[in-house]
Amino acid sequence: MKQINWIRVLGILAGMLIGGVVVGFVEGIGHEMFPLPEGFDSNNKDNIRAYLDTAPTLAILMVPIAWIVGAFCASFIATLIAPKYWRSNRFIISAIFLILSIAMLTMLPSTWYMWAIALLLLFPFGFMGSGLAGMIRKERMSSE
Repeated sequence: MKQINWIRVLGILAGMLIGGVVVGFVEGIGHEMFPLPEGFDSNNKDNIRAYLDTAPTLAILMVPIAWIVGAFCASFIATLIAPKYWRSNRFIISAIFLILSIAMLTMLPSTWYMWAIALLLLFPFGFMGSGLAGMIRKERMSSE
């Protein structure tokens, strides 16, 4: 029986935790920049659909931007914690972010460009986060 590599699990869990915090932070910035109208009921899909028709494009883009920044940060942290598993961890984290994004996009009204950003950019940004962490780690090791 294969043993569980706890450092790898810790890297993924810590990465996802930090990534989730980053998503919330970036979405919070979006809400500060573009507050929802008074009395907006976010539980009503018709209200959301109507808001998407009138909201500034950047307000709508802040949501998928938050997802790709979160995937970047999550992969970055996972690679710093478990550098030996950077290839598989970046794939796992990017896949989780993609699945969660698709779930959100299917549950709530969304625009075609929210789908495009999620489908086209989540994996590249997840991979870039891991790559940046690897570069930083290599530079630190070479300077020691």
